[in-house]
Amino acid sequence: MYKNKILVLGAGYAGLSFLKNLTAKSINNCEITLINTNSYHYHSALLHKVASGECDSRAIYNLKDVIDEKINLVVDSVVDIKKDKVVTKNGEYKFDYLVIALGYSIEDFGIQGVKKLPSLSSYEEALEIKKDIYQKLDNYKFTNDKKDLSFIICGAGLSGVELAGSLLNELKKYAKKINVDENELNICIVEALPYILPIYDEKLRDMAKRKLERMGVKVYLNSKILSVSNDSIVVENLGEIKANTIIWTAGTRGNDLIKNLDFKQIRTRIEVDEFLNPIGFEKNVYAIGDSSAFILKNSKPHIQSAQISLKMGKYVAKSIQAKLNGEKDIEKFSFKSLGSVCSIGDDYALGEVLGFKVSGYFGHIMKILIERKWDFILDNLRGFFKNI
Repeated sequence: MYKNKILVLGAGYAGLSFLKNLTAKSINNCEITLINTNSYHYHSALLHKVASGECDSRAIYNLKDVIDEKINLVVDSVVDIKKDKVVTKNGEYKFDYLVIALGYSIEDFGIQGVKKLPSLSSYEEALEIKKDIYQKLDNYKFTNDKKDLSFIICGAGLSGVELAGSLLNELKKYAKKINVDENELNICIVEALPYILPIYDEKLRDMAKRKLERMGVKVYLNSKILSVSNDSIVVENLGEIKANTIIWTAGTRGNDLIKNLDFKQIRTRIEVDEFLNPIGFEKNVYAIGDSSAFILKNSKPHIQSAQISLKMGKYVAKSIQAKLNGEKDIEKFSFKSLGSVCSIGDDYALGEVLGFKVSGYFGHIMKILIERKWDFILDNLRGFFKNI
């Protein structure tokens, strides 16, 4: 008996959400292959904590521990996507259904030097940032170079703000441990917009800015970065700011692989229709998560987030299974955000959930529950209580 071939590219939130929403019947009756660059999934919403040293092992899962044993896992890199097959570095894979969930790349906005900066683009890079940061603190005891205690975060979106808060807390702990004056630490966020956290309203933005400044983080707004080097940035109206650690958190786009493929695109994101099929492509191909661009009612592509990625994965699982069962097309995809929460240091977070503003310790609890929900989806109670 012929088994339909379902090919999934990428094991981020969207790809794994798709696999987790397949029924046992679908898994048994289909030949399902997951192609991913690594043998593990990383919780990208926790990468700022990996970079700061706040957490490590909780951010990753061995894929074989969280996907059904009947799903074929291929650790390889995709190089091309054609009408009927996917080409990787080490092989070719035909499909009846294709789910493209390749994730994001860093947006450099054409600024000179950005491509060489570290960023929160992967688990490995977050670990490298962590290693480099603590090496700089150790070096300071011998060099007495203030730039070793200076850290610039470029971009004040969710990732940048969360990194600043977590980094300052963890560095203060380490500075005390190695007898370095914590007051010598210098962390700043540089943002081109006149405010931080553009996804929030003015009240939450102001609360977040005040919290960061009370902690000791310098926040530079209306500060367009003109160029960067390994130890300084040049900012319009501010001039040169020096630091031996500069981290880029100023934006993302779709996976760089996509720009060379035959898809209608918006900033290397595959534009999809109301059924999450790429515009102009066959209906057996889907693009979801950060590598896709679903146009919302405001005529703009969706904001890249774990929340919509999870919903897209669930929707496509339902859609493909309906087709396998000979059913008509399911309802069109729609999305309404449930809100989001931004952590700022220990025991504090703020945001909006289901239309209600949350902040302080209660916001912190909400943030933990949001993070743990994904752990539970991946590995049930073992995931929820992982590293508690």
